[in-house]
Parts: sequence; C-alpha cells; structure tokens
Amino acid sequence: DAKAVGIYDAAVRVAEGWYFVPNIIMVSLFPAIINAKIYSKEIYQKRLKKISLLLVAIALIIAIPTTIFASFIINIFYGSAFMGGVIILQIYIWSLIGTFLGSLIINYIIAENNRKMSLCVNIIPMLVNVILDIIWIPKYGIMGPAYATLIAYSLSPLILLFFRKTRKEVIEIIKIYLCY
Repeated sequence: DAKAVGIYDAAVRVAEGWYFVPNIIMVSLFPAIINAKIYSKEIYQKRLKKISLLLVAIALIIAIPTTIFASFIINIFYGSAFMGGVIILQIYIWSLIGTFLGSLIINYIIAENNRKMSLCVNIIPMLVNVILDIIWIPKYGIMGPAYATLIAYSLSPLILLFFRKTRKEVIEIIKIYLCY
C-alpha cells in the first residue's frame, strides 16, 4: 500500500544517498588504472585489487554505522512515522558493497572493451531483482525488495566468475578479502 511504499522509499533514499561516492572515486582514480594497463599488466591488476579493497572498505565504513544507528537516522530525517523503515535501511545499506564494486566493474569492462560482459553484468542482476521482487513482495512485504536488491547487487561482482577471462582475477581478489 501507499504507506509501505513511503516507508520503503524513505529508507532506500538514505542508502542511495551514498551512491555518488564510488563515482567520485572512479573518476579520480581510474585514469591511473588505465595508464597502468598501457604499461604493465601486473601494475594494472594490482591497482584494480587495491581500488576494489578501497571501495569495499568505504562501503563497510558506511554500512556498519548506518546499520547500528538506523533508527536514529530514520527518526532524524523522516520522523517517528517512518520508523518501519529502520529494518529496510539495515538490510538495504549492505547493498552498497555490491554497488561500489559494480562501479569498478563497469569501468573495468570499459577498459577491457568487453560488451558481452557488460550486458551480463547489467541484465542478470536486474532480472534477479525483478524475479525476487515478484516472489518475495507477497511473501515478505516491504522487506522482500530490500533482500532482493541486496542479493541482486551482490551478484554483479560474482558474475565475472562466469567469464574465463576474468575468473582468475576475481578469485585472486576474493582470496585477498578472505585474508583480511
């Protein structure tokens, strides 16, 4: 109903307010990554790994406090009438990790000039999100789309595992995350 949509929208707006961060980082740092690609594949790959770690770290720095202080944030921005959005914000904010990495992935795909990969990285998560929304909204109410978005946005980096060309690099990056 309209009330549920309003509550959901309020929570999502707080989380999506952070979407500008990876774009600023990519505009600032990606030219150095492209230059590295020209000179050395090894330096190029190291820079990609470092920027992925930076993006995940920033997403975590945003997601952890937002999860902890979600009720305070919702109350300050929207008032007590929107407190039903707290759990939505606590779920949705974690999609920042996939969103931040997605920004890197799109730039990486541009650097690699791989249209096929670009199509898959964009369409598969969208389809997953829509399918999960259709299934989960009737079952879980307004929490359904929050979980659907979290799962769909998390898929973008993992889709690169399905391409032989990128599988090894993605596995290397995953190993780095598991070691930290």
